[in-house]
Order: sequence, then structure tokens, then C-alpha cells
Amino acid sequence: MDLSNKTDLNTLRDEMNAALSQIAEKHGLTLHAGNISYEGSGDRCTVKVTAERSGAESKEAVAFREQIRFYSEAMSADHLGKTFRLNGTNYRIEGLKTRARKRPILIRDVASDKLLVCDVRMGDAIVKSAPVAA
Repeated sequence: MDLSNKTDLNTLRDEMNAALSQIAEKHGLTLHAGNISYEGSGDRCTVKVTAERSGAESKEAVAFREQIRFYSEAMSADHLGKTFRLNGTNYRIEGLKTRARKRPILIRDVASDKLLVCDVRMGDAIVKSAPVAA
């Protein structure tokens, strides 16, 4: 295996994720092999592995709960995880990306399960729209 070939490294990552899933299940964790950096010679690479407790809240969700009051008067920590209907589409508030200047609000399109970003004004419009009964 050439450790400077992206195709080989992607295969390595996929195989590592498969092996890590067994370890994760044994310990009640979520393990994921992420970024791979490599040397040009193809002899060495470094793989970043992320471990989380199963069911742990994401850093974006924690940031939303703790910091949303600094971004918006319409949104509050209570809106995290709630589903709202806007223009015929259901969106769920997922979190806050604190390093994003233009579009810091994370929302999820419930129908497609696609994670999206939006600006604070759009987030305000979403929470002012009709909440969907759970």
C-alpha cells in the first residue's frame, strides 16, 4: 500500500472505521477515523481518530445552549432540537458554529436529513414560524 496515494488512504480509512466500530460497540463509544496526513515519500501517514461517548451532545449543540443569547433575541436555548415549519419544510435546530461569521446556525431538513447552515436572520424566521408538534 502506498501511503501517499489518496485512493489507498481512503481505503485504509474505511477499513479502520470498520475495525473501530467493533471497539466502539464494546466500550459504548463512537469512534471515527478522520483526517489523514502523509509524507511525500509514501512511507508514513498520521490518522486522526475521534472518540465520543455515545449519546454525547455535539460541541455545536453545547455552543447553541450557552451562546445563542449573544447572537439573537428571538432564539433561546429552549429551541435546540425543536422542529419548526417554514415555507412547507420542517427544520430542526441542531446547533451553533461559533467560528462561522455569516451563517452560524445549524439546522437540519427533517425530510431529507440534510444538515444545513443559515444566518441568524433565517434562524429567527424559523423559530418565529409554526412549531411542529412532536
